Amino acid sequence: MSKASSRKWIHGRTPASLRGALWCWMLGFLGCLATPARAEFQFDVFIGYDGVIHQMNWLPVVCEVKNDGPGFKGVFELSNSQLGQGQARRMTMDFPPNTQKRFVVPVFAERFGSWNARLLDERGKERATQTNLRARRSLYHSNFLLGALPRTFGGLPSLPELRPNQEEFQPSVAHLRAELFPDNPICLEGLNALYLNTEKALDLKAPQAGAIVAWLHAGGHLIVGLEQPGDLNGAPWLKGLIPAEFQQTTSLGVPGAVQEWLSGKNDPFFANLADLPQTAGRRPNQAQKVPENSNPFANLTADPTFEQGTVNLSTGEWREGTKDLAVGGVPLVVRIPRGRGLLTVLSFSPEREPFRSWKNRSWFWARLAQVPISLLGQGNINPPGGYSLDGVFGSMIESRQIRKLPISWLLLLLVVYLAVIGPVDYLVLKRLNKTMLTWITFPCYVAFFSFLIYFIGYKLRAGETECNELSIVDLFPRATGAEMRGRTYLSIYSPANSRFALSSEQTHTALRGETRMVWGGDENSRISIEHHSGGFQASVFVPVWTSQLYVHDWWQTAGGMLSARFARQGNGWQMTVTNQLDHALDPLFLTYKDRVYKLGSLPAKSSLTFDSATFKGEPLVDFIQRASPLFGSAVQARQQAFGNDPHQIRWDPPANTCAASYISQASATFAGPQWGNQGHNWSFNFAAPNGMDLTAVNLRGEPMLMAWDPGHLPVRSLRQFEARRKDSQTLFRLQMPVADK
Repeated sequence: MSKASSRKWIHGRTPASLRGALWCWMLGFLGCLATPARAEFQFDVFIGYDGVIHQMNWLPVVCEVKNDGPGFKGVFELSNSQLGQGQARRMTMDFPPNTQKRFVVPVFAERFGSWNARLLDERGKERATQTNLRARRSLYHSNFLLGALPRTFGGLPSLPELRPNQEEFQPSVAHLRAELFPDNPICLEGLNALYLNTEKALDLKAPQAGAIVAWLHAGGHLIVGLEQPGDLNGAPWLKGLIPAEFQQTTSLGVPGAVQEWLSGKNDPFFANLADLPQTAGRRPNQAQKVPENSNPFANLTADPTFEQGTVNLSTGEWREGTKDLAVGGVPLVVRIPRGRGLLTVLSFSPEREPFRSWKNRSWFWARLAQVPISLLGQGNINPPGGYSLDGVFGSMIESRQIRKLPISWLLLLLVVYLAVIGPVDYLVLKRLNKTMLTWITFPCYVAFFSFLIYFIGYKLRAGETECNELSIVDLFPRATGAEMRGRTYLSIYSPANSRFALSSEQTHTALRGETRMVWGGDENSRISIEHHSGGFQASVFVPVWTSQLYVHDWWQTAGGMLSARFARQGNGWQMTVTNQLDHALDPLFLTYKDRVYKLGSLPAKSSLTFDSATFKGEPLVDFIQRASPLFGSAVQARQQAFGNDPHQIRWDPPANTCAASYISQASATFAGPQWGNQGHNWSFNFAAPNGMDLTAVNLRGEPMLMAWDPGHLPVRSLRQFEARRKDSQTLFRLQMPVADK
């Protein structure tokens, strides 16, 4: 550096070129500060209902993607990190620039696990990921979950917290958001009840509203709090559900009848708690037997502040429904049956005073939602063991090509093997004075017995590819046809390690593997599913010489298939059934008032009338008791690699499938007047997803028609591969309203 330059630096001056560069740098830096950072991508995944999952039921996994950058075609992938079986659920869609998308993937919650979520672009590059996603709370399958869409967070319902140390048995409330609410009714089946404020109903889109209506008719319990009568004009779907014309709003002092209603005095609902009908569409709780006359609501103390308040009511004319709580002819709580479900309408808003600050508010919601009494005690609950109902249907349709080697023969073969490689080999070679030949004979023995075991296995299990399907379909009549809620059990037998293609065309559809155990069981299937707007494409793996069971849950609208009219006739009944299919249904079963009637066949395109004078029937409990030992033996044998062969059981598929529809009655001990004042014990406990069991329908005294359709399926088969052996069966289940003749 020259002396002149050094003098400039010493006196604090810099050359002009350097000063210009510094000015440019400072301007650029200030420009960066003035321009806010722009996030180009946001990826969020929400598990279950506000982080709550309900074991052995479908749950929604909602994905939200906000793309502020360039558009791309992406693949969302969800896998369960606990299974380790290579399962993956994928969904492909476009993500244009400056858009936000939400979509729902149905997942079956069979155990307490965690999930991994990834978003890939069209080149397979990972754009975002979330690992080890876990539920905030996991509930046992017989527990109770109330979903809620309140007007405000402060209006969220609450339930009594009696088991803080046993969260899996503590009834829970899930706060749901309208923008994340599922539009697939299958994803709602983990909810036992749903509270909806009419003001919040305005935020729901048509597919979300349709999912609620379908879930309700299939056995859900919808509780509607009326914020303002005018809200119904903006939600025509909800107005069509509520059979009332509201005319005006009035104020009413809180009457003592509310506390009396809460305590359950003089209420037939509490007449016999041991046989208490549970929430519509649910089985009675099996976790704990409830002693008679132990009403947990009876000892609640009154709240003077609450009783001094006033409540705003919407009044009008009701065309149908039962006034569960009314004062001076003004209804506060009205219950209306809808299909197999229950609609409860509150003519007031429970989110406003005085209900909002009522000290018995949590018990009010427990009473309103019909939480099972056995869950409202304070003692700990010991979870019963047992099996999933999947095993019953899996044993029923499993390939008969597989035979099991009795354990006695296996032990005998082992004894012979040990004897040959041990004393027999030693004595023979010693007599021949050729003991050194053991280095040759021993490998020969091993090779021979290995070949023998393989040959025995081949003869016992080798066969042809086989695919058997059994569909259990609930029919819900509509004005122009019927809604079908189907569960298809698919059993695939493979003579080699193979993957098989399956596909579905239903809009609302889901696929899972077999669930084996009630408590903490694993789903041991290997499935790869590609979801899309019109169904899914799937690839499933079946190991050599084995049968694998898969369960397909679906909804579909169809034309007329089966219809019936049921009427009381004195002390009996008369029923007219119309078969609109082009093939016969054989046989038909009717369950009514704790009896089951086998009615024979119904020809194609015809109607027949049946009455109680011709068909005497038998007690339903005897019908179930006759089938239940088969269920236990078959499922237990299905869990064993050797021993008893489940195919030795002589199944009567129509009767056994009907009996399995009342599986909770075959799993628990019942005592009460409707069971002849005697208990029945079975050695095995079974559990099924919500909506599968029909016990609650029978306890309410409603008739159920079941029709067997041999050799047919109501929808296209899942199978997309050739099978030398195949079979298809369907059981239709139709609940009928009762009329007086």
